[in-house]
Amino acid sequence: MNLISLLSTLVLSGLPVTIPDADAEPSQETLRVVTTLPHLAWVAEQVGGERVEATAVGRGYNDPHRILPTPILMQEVAKADLFVEVGMSLELWAQRVLDGARNARVRRGAIGHVFAGRGVPVLQVPANVTRAQGDIHPQGNPHIWLHPLNVIVEGENIAAALSRIDPSHAAEYEQNVETLRKMIHERLYGAELCELITGRRLERYHRAGTLFDFLQRDYRGEKLADRLGGWLGKAYPKRGMPVVVYHRMWPYFEEAFGIRVVGEIEEKPGVEPSNSHLDELVKNAQQAGVKHVIHAPYYSSTKTRSIAERIGAEAIAVPTDVDATPECPDYPSLIDIMLARVYD
Repeated sequence: MNLISLLSTLVLSGLPVTIPDADAEPSQETLRVVTTLPHLAWVAEQVGGERVEATAVGRGYNDPHRILPTPILMQEVAKADLFVEVGMSLELWAQRVLDGARNARVRRGAIGHVFAGRGVPVLQVPANVTRAQGDIHPQGNPHIWLHPLNVIVEGENIAAALSRIDPSHAAEYEQNVETLRKMIHERLYGAELCELITGRRLERYHRAGTLFDFLQRDYRGEKLADRLGGWLGKAYPKRGMPVVVYHRMWPYFEEAFGIRVVGEIEEKPGVEPSNSHLDELVKNAQQAGVKHVIHAPYYSSTKTRSIAERIGAEAIAVPTDVDATPECPDYPSLIDIMLARVYD
């Protein structure tokens, strides 16, 4: 019997599961960071450098809403110096993991806990919340990491948390955030345009929703758009491309790269669609000229293919977190493969 099976058997039998003393001070020089999602572990590694050992309890192919708390996950968190979650009611399962870990350092509100999504410009915040609306998130759509600029914010929050628990290296963490920012800017806009305009200025236009208009300006006889490279250089020619999606998780990707979501297979988040909803969706998608129906790998490919066939489009599974497939072991490769799947 392996360790996971043994621990599960002990829990189901009612026997106690011994978890390390949560009040003990960390004995190692390397800080143990445990995150809910894989992309957060990657961000923590970028910000923490050699001072951090980061582990994600979720896998990239898991639905981040529905990860099963297990004793093995609790043991990981019991040893953590810092626990990182997106927040915004995405990982409701995380509280059970924290409770089971009995690690006072990383409980919500403690010095070793951080909501990485704090401060992100949030989209789709509901005016009011009722069960009739489906599984919506009161604080807004939580799939923030699908906009690369939001990963910078996550890095800033993680750096601030690391500085709280390890203040002697605060300057190093802050410098690492700037390195992360520069890398994201150059990946997003291309090194040439970042050198010409500066990444921070491009970020401001992007956040304001005016970047595409700004890129139409002339510079020394050519449009700035001609200098655009990186991820947006790939997406820019196809901005406005209409797509249908399975679940309401794409607004940040839409804002970042300019696709146009014309409908969702789910009538409401987490709720099975009615036939009338699907009929209307197919009609609208055909009118809009939709050629791609996209879904995360953990949603129904059968339903996605069925709707795509009715529309006359292609069903495409698109990974949405690091390590969802072998081709995306880190965040830059995740965005690479997402763009390749959506736009190619």
